[in-house]
Amino acid sequence: MNFIKFIQTLTALSLAFFIFSCGEGSDDKNDDNNETTGDVVINEFLAKSSAEVKEEWVELYNKGDKDQDISNWSIMDSKDRDPFIIPAGTVIKKGGFYVVDYDETGESGFTFGLGNEDAVRLNDGNDTLVDSVQWSDGEMAEDQSYGRVPDGTGDFKLLVSPTKGKSNADTCGNGEIDSGEVCDGEKLDGKACTDLFFESGTLKCGDGCAAYDTASCVPFDQTVVINELTAKLLDGETELPDWVELYNTGAETDISGWQLKDSKDSNSYTFPDDTVIAENGYLVIDQETLGFGFGNEDSARLFDKSGTLVDQTEWAAEQAPENKSWGRIPNGTGSFQTISAPTEGEENK
Repeated sequence: MNFIKFIQTLTALSLAFFIFSCGEGSDDKNDDNNETTGDVVINEFLAKSSAEVKEEWVELYNKGDKDQDISNWSIMDSKDRDPFIIPAGTVIKKGGFYVVDYDETGESGFTFGLGNEDAVRLNDGNDTLVDSVQWSDGEMAEDQSYGRVPDGTGDFKLLVSPTKGKSNADTCGNGEIDSGEVCDGEKLDGKACTDLFFESGTLKCGDGCAAYDTASCVPFDQTVVINELTAKLLDGETELPDWVELYNTGAETDISGWQLKDSKDSNSYTFPDDTVIAENGYLVIDQETLGFGFGNEDSARLFDKSGTLVDQTEWAAEQAPENKSWGRIPNGTGSFQTISAPTEGEENK
């Protein structure tokens, strides 16, 4: 009897071990399916574009050591609605990228827009949050993407030159002025505060290398400045007159006898008698009044009645493009940059 009981006990233990082993094997299989879930991440996205046609996109990256099937995963913004469902059979190769574009029809991309203050969220096929990134108003710059540096693992930061579907390369900070940059570190392209129409001070390179930091520059006592201008305005196929806007940052100022010129001394406009700009006021002069327009690559110069240059700005090709303006932000005091919606006679935004 003792021998029989021993055999029964041994059999029961063997069966239990078999069942436990099978169950453990099943769990391993599920773990294999989920263990690399964290390898697919949100890597880069563009949320703010100056293009006439909305250009927004989200890039995923597989930082793992094996291909990843992301069928039926979803991409969402900050709201729990209208998710983009990734098509069945979608695989991201190891070290590979997958980009989803904005598409208002929803046929080949997401229909939600990415706002100035928003988020991107990535869920797996079980609707489990895999990765997310959010941003506040003011963190996004026009035509600059937000991406991880290095790919897949780094912190998100603004990229001067978007790298859609490619490895993120943040050239800002490498000490060289690369494409899309106006400065980098100590390299300021030969510019100083005086070149940007300040009396003195120390010019620095701004965050993102896309603009100068003039916070340490000392302005002239002169309060009237060139604030905004356009070089190519169209209404359909009809070309509209260019215009230039002056702004008075100080007390009421009489600018009678002052002159405005472009890059050529021969193109000159003299302000008539009794031309006064009120405190915090604007004066807009159009091409027909000036007698000349601005070119795709040109400059605007303001002289007082003694012939002293008091303000000027110059722009390269595509900095004052079609139906956009070239203006100071903040209004009246900031550096010049491309403004997607011209603000004639109003505060630059």
